[in-house]
Amino acid sequence: MQEDRKLLYFVGCLPSYWATEIPNAVVKILKFSNVAFSVLGPDEMCCGAPLLRFGERDYFENLARHNVNMIEKLSAETVVTSCPACYRTLKFEYPEFTRRSNFDVKHVSEILFDLIKEDKLKLTNERKLKIAYHDPCELASSKLFEPPREVIRSVPNIDFIKLDREKEETWCCGGGGGVLRSLFPELAFSMGGELVKEAASKGAERLITSCPLCLVHLKQTARKMMSGLKVEDISVFIANFLGR
Repeated sequence: MQEDRKLLYFVGCLPSYWATEIPNAVVKILKFSNVAFSVLGPDEMCCGAPLLRFGERDYFENLARHNVNMIEKLSAETVVTSCPACYRTLKFEYPEFTRRSNFDVKHVSEILFDLIKEDKLKLTNERKLKIAYHDPCELASSKLFEPPREVIRSVPNIDFIKLDREKEETWCCGGGGGVLRSLFPELAFSMGGELVKEAASKGAERLITSCPLCLVHLKQTARKMMSGLKVEDISVFIANFLGR
C-alpha cells in the first residue's frame, strides 16, 4: 500500500454492537503496522444492505448518500470493512444509487494481505495449529477467496485444513443475513452444526471466518453443541500473532 493512502475503516453494525472484538483487533493491527486511518464514528450509519434486500430503495438511497458524503468529507481514498455485506453494498450497490465516488472499497482480508506482502505486518507463532476456514456467502459471491487464505497461511506453523464445501461451493453458515436464524432457528443451527462438525472431524482446532454474522452464529452453534472447536474472525486470529 502507498504511504500516503488515506484509509477509512467502516466498522459496520454487527461489529459495533455484537462482535466488538473485530474492530478492536483491526485497530490493533493497523496501529501495529503504522497505518494511519480514520473512522466515521457517530457519523457512520448502517450500510443499508437489509433495507435494499427488503425493497426499501428510497431509505437505502438516503443512507448511501449520507455515508458517501461523510466518507468524502474525510477525503478517504480507501474504505475498509470487516463485514462482507458492507463490502458488497459499498463497492457494488452504492455506485448505482449515488454519484460515482472517488474511493475504493476493500475487505479487511485484502488489506491484511497487502500489509503482509509489503512486510509491514510481521507474524510470529511457535505452536502448531490446525486451522480451517469458512468462506462467507457474500465474499464467495464476490470471488474473494485467496486473500483470507493467504493471510491465514502467513502465520508460521499453521496446518491449513481444507473443508469439503469451500470457495464457489461454500454453504451458508446458517446465519442467512440474520433472517434465516430469526425465522427458522432450528434450520439455521442445523446448517451451522454441519460446518462445526466437519471442521472438528477433520482435526481443526479453530474455524476462522471473515464475516461478523458467520462468527456470531458459528460461535453460538459450537457452544450449543458443546464443541471444543474455537471460532474466530480472521482479524482477531491475526491479532494474536503480531510480531515484535
